[in-house]
Amino acid sequence: MKRRLDKELKEQIVKECLEAGNVSLVCRRYKLPPSTVHGWMRKQKATDSSETLPKDTRGMMSDMFSHIGHLSSENAILKKVVAEKEIEIAILGELLEKTNQK
Repeated sequence: MKRRLDKELKEQIVKECLEAGNVSLVCRRYKLPPSTVHGWMRKQKATDSSETLPKDTRGMMSDMFSHIGHLSSENAILKKVVAEKEIEIAILGELLEKTNQK
C-alpha cells in the first residue's frame, strides 16, 4: 500500500539527502525507494530555479547591467590610454639612450 508523505517531510528528506550526499542511505532510513526521492529532488530543483524575481529586483538587475556596460566602455578607453602611455615611455626611453650615447 502506498503511503502519502506531507510536503514538509519530503523537503526534509531531500535536504538530508543533499547534506549527506548519499541518497541510498537516507532512503533506507525512511524505507523509501531511491527513485522516488530522486524524483522529489528533481522537482525541488526545478521549482527552486524557476522562481521569478520580484519587480524591484528586476529593475535593480537592469540598472546593474547598464552600469556594467558603462564600466566596460570606460575600461576599454582606459586600456587604450595605458597602451598609448606605454608607447610614449618606450619612445622616451629610446631617446634617452640615444642622447646618453653621444
